[in-house]
Amino acid sequence: MDSWFYMNTKEKTAADLKEAAAGFEGAEPELWREANILVITLKDGSTVDFEPMQPYFRSREDDEYLKRNQISTLFAVAAGGADEKELRALFGKIARETDGYFCADTPDFTPVIKA
Repeated sequence: MDSWFYMNTKEKTAADLKEAAAGFEGAEPELWREANILVITLKDGSTVDFEPMQPYFRSREDDEYLKRNQISTLFAVAAGGADEKELRALFGKIARETDGYFCADTPDFTPVIKA
């Protein structure tokens, strides 16, 4: 799975996500604070890109999901080529540290990775 979303009911920034990822073995984060973008290079050389989005989707069903779950923070997450096990471990650490979660960019937002 290459396309994910990071969601949180609280306001979070790319700097918050960088802090949450701190200490993940082999991860090298690069933060563009002004653009609120985070890129994490994993030990295998693949990258995980976090780009902020407004908490809104064009699809009525998807937008209702955001409202129903009271999502305040939404990042598009691109993880092309990343090792699935390592990616899930990174997502789990960030989710734990921020009380947020990751869900796949699929019609039903599954799978979900929570703390």
